[in-house]
Amino acid sequence: MFLREWVAIFVVLGFLGSLTLIEKYSRVSSRKIVAREHEAATRLLTIHLTGAVKKPGIYKCEPGSSLKNLLDSVGLIASANRKKISFKKILFTSQKIEIPEKKRVEKNFSLEEN
Repeated sequence: MFLREWVAIFVVLGFLGSLTLIEKYSRVSSRKIVAREHEAATRLLTIHLTGAVKKPGIYKCEPGSSLKNLLDSVGLIASANRKKISFKKILFTSQKIEIPEKKRVEKNFSLEEN
């Protein structure tokens, strides 16, 4: 056999070997990706909302959800202190969140004569 034929054989064998390796490792990584997606889909966060919300209670949401989306679905009462709420907060762990109310200032005016 000539050198050109040997080179052609090695190129073909190398190509087939690389295809075999690619197929083997792509199956493994795709299984890992599917497993991670399944794990993420089944893992919901438990958020306990209290304070100035219309429906206080325990809610389930996906990791990465925003507090704003959760509060939009639950609803805030009129006395909620919106300045102290971090609407941009992203939820990654289960937690208890208390929504603050505005402080009530009682104004007692009395007109007394001295």
